[in-house]
Parts: sequence; structure tokens; C-alpha cells
Amino acid sequence: MKYMKSIALIIPYIGRFKKDIVFWMRSVENNPTIDFLLFTDVEVENPPENLHIFKFSFEELHALFQQNFDFKICLNKPYKFCDFKPSYGEVFAEYISGYDFWGYTDTDMVYGNLRKFVTDDLLDKYDHIFGRGHFSLYRNVKEVNREYRNVAIPTYKQVYTYDEGRAFDEYCGTSKHWFDNRSDAFFDAIYFDDIDCMEYSFHSQMRRNEYAGCKNFIFSYEKGTLYRIYEKDGKVHKDETMYVHLQKRQMIVNTSVSDQFLIIPNSYEKYEEIKDTERLEQLGRRGSFYKQRYKLKWDIFKSKFYKAYLKFHPSEFGFPPLPENISQFYMEK
Repeated sequence: MKYMKSIALIIPYIGRFKKDIVFWMRSVENNPTIDFLLFTDVEVENPPENLHIFKFSFEELHALFQQNFDFKICLNKPYKFCDFKPSYGEVFAEYISGYDFWGYTDTDMVYGNLRKFVTDDLLDKYDHIFGRGHFSLYRNVKEVNREYRNVAIPTYKQVYTYDEGRAFDEYCGTSKHWFDNRSDAFFDAIYFDDIDCMEYSFHSQMRRNEYAGCKNFIFSYEKGTLYRIYEKDGKVHKDETMYVHLQKRQMIVNTSVSDQFLIIPNSYEKYEEIKDTERLEQLGRRGSFYKQRYKLKWDIFKSKFYKAYLKFHPSEFGFPPLPENISQFYMEK
């Protein structure tokens, strides 16, 4: 099947890949009508045809971003790339020339059939599709690529001279701006599962109300299609989903990569068909002590002190304030 609208997804990545990167790559390979542009200092062996590798050091990427701005940016660590995501259309303009849409995504994910959710009807109608940092698309035209410069609270200059992450690629910046000012050209829906990183068991942060009464969530990857599997009313249910985002999880690899595998807390396992709730419970609730939760809490605690310091030492453009009612954007859908 030929798709009319071409898409390029941009991923800067510095440092070593985790062992489970092969599962991300397999789901990339099984979305052959979308190109993934990886800017990295990592040697990538046998990448799929639609994963295009561009070798950059962190210093070279910093210089590439700096060329796009007439003030000194603060990009001192790879995680800060997140705030710069809305600027990718300008920064990587020469690499996305000819594509109808560009976007950004992450590598701690497994994609299902993306084109089933990103339809040509959506691409024809909207300039910006999905407002989450792990997967967003923008129409590749100058006025859209520069729209992040029109965000009022906070301004891009405030964010791009601030040393910590500010979620500018989400509601704390561009998404709220599009909601408030260009809602007719913005499509945002929860077609995915963004897994809560603070709990051992899988819980989709945006869909808790939708899945009230459901439990023992796992995911099944089956020849390019991703399914959410869970128990409800004593029965096993299976829904197709766009992708699963496994942010900040330390996933164990217990199977070789193939076109069929399971994703459970917190590992990749050999594929099996789940027929009964007893087996689903074994897979979905395995484990008790979740060490990662305490590590994340400690990281959050430490960062508060540095953020307090930055508040009293703002750049020439001032401290980047957060918009009001942030929680509404992240409320359970």
C-alpha cells in the first residue's frame, strides 16, 4: 500500500544503547513507510533500511543546535534535547527536506502499526499531531516549524537558556500553545500506552479511568502489531495500541528479538498466546520490590535543590515559568 504523506522521525541519541534496543529497532523495521533519522555517536550494527544513521558527537550536535539561535543556548547534557524537540524542524532542516511531516520520538518504546493510527486523513487535516514528547508530528512547512517561537509562557529563549528539563515539548510549552491558539490545526488523542515509571506493574498514566477495574496489564508484539492484554471481569481482553512507552524502566531481556514477543513487568519474554487469567496474573504481577522507584524518587529529590538554585540565577531572558493547570493535560483520560 502506498501512503501519500511522507514522515521522518528525528532522534538524537548520545551514549550507549540498552540491551533492549533491538526490540525498538524491530518495531522500527516493521513500520517501513516511516523513516527514522538517528543522530548518534553509537555504532549501529545492521540497522533496518528505514533507520538512517548520522554520526555526530555531542559537541557536534550542540554546535548544530547553536547555529539555529542568535543567543547562547544551554545544552549541557543529552537529556536537555527533550526541550529542543519543537525546534528540530529548523535545526535538522537539511535532513528533512522533501518530507511532508517531521516529528520526534524516543527509543524506550515499542511501536505497533503506526500508520493504522497516523492516517492520511489526519495528515491532510492537521498541522500538529499528538502533543506528547515521546511521539509528535509537525507539517514540514516554515510557519509550522517556527511555531514554537510564538509560545508565550514560557518563551523558548527562557527554556533554551535554562539548564534543567522544562517539558517544553509537551504541555509546559508547545502543546498548551497549540491547544490555546491553533486548536483547529492540532490533533491530540491517547492512542498509546505511556507506562507509569513509579510502579512495578504496568499502568498507562493517561488511561487509568478508561481501564478502571482492569488489571495485570502486559503487551504482546505480533508481526508488526502491538496489543495491550489485561484482565477485566474475570476474562482476558486484548486491544490494539499504537505504541508502548517504557520510560525510565530497566528492562531485562529474556528472549531473542523476533517478530513475536511479550513485554511484561519488567522484561521481554518469549511469545506465548495468553488464554487464561491465571497465566496473565503470573506475568502481569510478577515481582514485588521495585528498586527503580526509589532511585527515581532520589533523583527527583536531588534535582529540587539545583532547580531552586537556578530560580535565583536566571539567564538574561528570565526564569521559565510553568503554565497554570498543568495537571489538566496529564489527567486520566
